[in-house]
Amino acid sequence: MSNFKISSFLTLQGFSLIEMSLVLAIMGTVAGLSMPLLLEQKSLQKQQRSAQNIEMVLTALGTYAANRHSLPCPASKTSQGEPIACTKESTTAAVGYVPYKALGLQEKSNQDGFGHPLRYALDPTLSEQEHFIENTDPKLFITNENGRNVISTNTQNDRLAVVIISEGVAYQQPTSTFEMTNTNSTLTFVDAPFSSQKSNPFRHRVNWSTRNNLLTYYGKSAPIKPMAQETPVLNERTESPVINRETVAIATPILSAREQRAAEGRERYARTGEDAGF
Repeated sequence: MSNFKISSFLTLQGFSLIEMSLVLAIMGTVAGLSMPLLLEQKSLQKQQRSAQNIEMVLTALGTYAANRHSLPCPASKTSQGEPIACTKESTTAAVGYVPYKALGLQEKSNQDGFGHPLRYALDPTLSEQEHFIENTDPKLFITNENGRNVISTNTQNDRLAVVIISEGVAYQQPTSTFEMTNTNSTLTFVDAPFSSQKSNPFRHRVNWSTRNNLLTYYGKSAPIKPMAQETPVLNERTESPVINRETVAIATPILSAREQRAAEGRERYARTGEDAGF
């Protein structure tokens, strides 16, 4: 009699193998459905962190350009954030990583949301103060997925200055033609829509700015050469004004007497070559 009671108690209090299997199956289904959403959310957070760090770097570059009328050369993998030597004739030396020490930034500012260093390239002509406002032929180019230049190659008023790239999950593992173009140490880059297709992925975040846009939008300084004001074109990656040869971002509306004289001096230098006083 006692054995029967013990057996009945265990049967009533426990779970059968079928019930346990059903519970585990339900838990597995829920986990399987929620995992992609969690991974997507985590990836989105990393992309947002990348955008924030790139914006910080562009702001630092704008301040650097406004104060020094030049841009820093890139850092190398081994220079620990210090810029390497480059000149206006440089090509491969104008491509590398963000020189965060020259910009007064922390090392983490040189990383995207995935923990990888940000790639940085500049038009080498802009690395030298005496050539910063020259309107010579451009050396830095960026095209869209159709092979068309994103920025006009007519440098009469402005020119492409810098390109910053987050390689994301494709870091050191480019698989598509566009990704390889962006990592082959040349001064030509591709800005295409994000794609994770296995056959032809593009997982880079590409940001760029012109010289005048760096000064006016990021550096909060007067432009090198006043131009006709039009509605700025937006860079879809940063929603920042992008300057083409007929567009200029709005400069600081109120300038001190010293800033006004400096702006007039730069304008006079651009027109006649006379000393601009900086």
